[in-house]
Amino acid sequence: MKAPSSALPRKLVGAAIVAFWLVMVGLLAWREIRARRATLPADAAVILAPADTWLGLFFEGDHPVGTVHLTTRREWRQGVVGTTLRLDGHIQLRMLGTPAELALDGWLWRATREPRAEFDAAITSSQGPLRAVGHVYNDELRARITSGGQTFPVTLPVGRSLFAPDLLALRLPVTGLRPGQETTLDALDPMSGRPTQVRLACQREETVRVGGAPVHARVLAASTPHGTITAWVAENGEVIKADTPWGLSVRRISPAEAVMLRRGDQEPELTAALLVVPTGKRPFRGARRMVVRVGGLPPSRPLPTDDTQRPGPETRPLVIAPVQPLSGGARDATRDDLAAALECDALIQCDHPKIRAQAAEIIGDERDPWRRAVRIERWVNASLAKRGVLSPGSALDVLAHREGDCTEHTALFTALARAAGIPTRQIAGLVWSDELQAFGYHAWPEVFVGRWVWVDPTLGQEIADATHIRLTMPDTVGFEEVLDALGRLKVEVVEVE
Repeated sequence: MKAPSSALPRKLVGAAIVAFWLVMVGLLAWREIRARRATLPADAAVILAPADTWLGLFFEGDHPVGTVHLTTRREWRQGVVGTTLRLDGHIQLRMLGTPAELALDGWLWRATREPRAEFDAAITSSQGPLRAVGHVYNDELRARITSGGQTFPVTLPVGRSLFAPDLLALRLPVTGLRPGQETTLDALDPMSGRPTQVRLACQREETVRVGGAPVHARVLAASTPHGTITAWVAENGEVIKADTPWGLSVRRISPAEAVMLRRGDQEPELTAALLVVPTGKRPFRGARRMVVRVGGLPPSRPLPTDDTQRPGPETRPLVIAPVQPLSGGARDATRDDLAAALECDALIQCDHPKIRAQAAEIIGDERDPWRRAVRIERWVNASLAKRGVLSPGSALDVLAHREGDCTEHTALFTALARAAGIPTRQIAGLVWSDELQAFGYHAWPEVFVGRWVWVDPTLGQEIADATHIRLTMPDTVGFEEVLDALGRLKVEVVEVE
């Protein structure tokens, strides 16, 4: 299996890094502190002195994948005082010999004592930037997201609790948190956009070295919906280092170390870290049926089932047998399901004139939904160069650049299929690689043509073979289930034919 077809989407590595950083910045900037067993200062909404911090990002121990530069300063906006957090990040890695880079850049301003915030942030890949500009006031976030040259408005309720008076701006609440004590924080899950809670528990105190100097720190366990982040936090609340369950770690570094990391000639090879080597029988590309046992997932993340992936005769095995398209009415989809699977958004710009024109050219005068889907699958597979790209997966950008791995193939197929009137959803999970003799993380679409049918334009499969294992639920829009699985999954292949 060649690099992009390897089902190792760089988006997942980027998602892990970005998700971690959003969680940490969220804790540092927007979290309401509701003490349970610890007593925190009553007047916690303070303006901090200007700060300048460099952090190194590492994967699987000591493999550097990037740097983050954080600065904070006091700033007045329209007569209101607040604190501005600026972030400049750079991620570089290599998978199956293909280098990929991603840049993070932006700022967040938060008023000190008013429920107000403003932000401007961008993620830039080789295919272009994804930018979000907006503000938060009271209990609502309003933003404009620009991708592929098109701008989309977004409105998201965030709740007034994110601006409670006892918010501790830009640093973690540890001044009153001692070993054995904990605090629960209302939060916004960055992977799903849903309200959640993060539990901060102080485990112990210890001395760590930063820049050669000893620093007294508290070790905090931040329990998030996607696993527990362990953070070493100084007395002033600054994060010195942190480890995540996805193999990513963050450490305080000096500006000189940051320069050296950014000048590094060798990006780390992350292929092995994102492979799942199964036990039992060995699958093969093109399999018609496969029975597997999948372990390692948290109890809150049951594996999804549908017409293709269904429970076996025992409790745990899954039987994966691709289904054939059917004619007729909706067997397993509601009107809401189908309507949602035709919607356009900031990354799947199915109503853009370029997407609609390309879809019309591909399908021609074909009226049958399944044959339309097959034409789009063949065109996407033939038109995109198979190259690894670390990008958000904007369909317009993919159409313009004509390259990518499974994320880009899936995004463009989804946009074209929806433009052609075919309800389409994106799936993420695992697929087998004959070359690597392992399962790799992968993305592919499913189309509704009388029933939901898996399609794989990356691998050139009109109907995805039985070596695909679905991890994401049909009603989710993100890849949080895959993020939860990183580094945890165990697969036993019971049968394959």
